[in-house]
Formats: sequence, C-alpha cells, structure tokens
Amino acid sequence: MSCRPNFTCTLDEKSKAFIWNIIRQVNDIDMYELPTPRKSLVIFNRYDNVDPELGMILEPVSVLWSLNSFGLYTVVSL
Repeated sequence: MSCRPNFTCTLDEKSKAFIWNIIRQVNDIDMYELPTPRKSLVIFNRYDNVDPELGMILEPVSVLWSLNSFGLYTVVSL
C-alpha cells in the first residue's frame, strides 16, 4: 500500500494492527494459511518503461508474464 501514489497513511506496526483488526471484523472475508510461503511480490509499474519517442509502454527484458492458477497473468521476475 505504501507504493500507491497519494497514499498518505504511514504503515507502522500500530497502523497495520488497526487495519487487520478492521479486516478481522468483516464477516465476508475468509482467511487461510498457505501450506508454503508465497514468492516475493514483484511490484511492476509499467509506466516506468515508456519509449521516449513514441510514448508507448515497453515490456522490459527482465520481466516475464506467467499464467497463474486463477487464469490471470502475473509478473514474474527473472
């Protein structure tokens, strides 16, 4: 959340505890523990790779797309 533009809330330990307490009170959210830890999240801002002459967004060579089990494409780092 701290990578979002205009997100002014600091994410210290008290803020995280506050947010989790609110989430725990929502009955429509189910929580599960994964059997194995998830791989690190790669934050990819596609607007960091714009061709200066054409203004088109380019795919960097160091990024691969992978189809996950939900049928969605996700970014996988090399």
